[in-house]
Amino acid sequence: MKNILFIVLSAVMLSGCGIAYGIKRDNMLKNATEADFGPKPPANHEEMEKNLVLERLKDPESARFKSIDKMKNTAIQSGFASPTPVLVWVTALSVNAKNAYGGYVGFQYYGFAWRDGKIIAISSPAETLDSPVMWNYLD
Repeated sequence: MKNILFIVLSAVMLSGCGIAYGIKRDNMLKNATEADFGPKPPANHEEMEKNLVLERLKDPESARFKSIDKMKNTAIQSGFASPTPVLVWVTALSVNAKNAYGGYVGFQYYGFAWRDGKIIAISSPAETLDSPVMWNYLD
């Protein structure tokens, strides 16, 4: 019984953090100018993104990339489960590579959050560009 109560209370507390984050994020984006996002990603951003993806693949030699000519400015959490948003530029790359079983998984999208000329987070692979994003923060 204590475990169930703990789980319910934890869920309520975490959902409250998500609401607070959403309000802060919306207000920040509403008042932000393009200059607030900092410099856009460098001209060679796609090369840097490909190298980062290759480090994460089971079979990097099998990777096939498609460029996504889309860049947007937005806000993401400043760290995992953080209630504090940070303004970033987001770019995307589509990747198809072999999995551990040797079969191609199909093209998946990776998002890259840029701040001050460097990648601060990479998204987990997603089926579409509009899929919910789970950010993996880099040190």
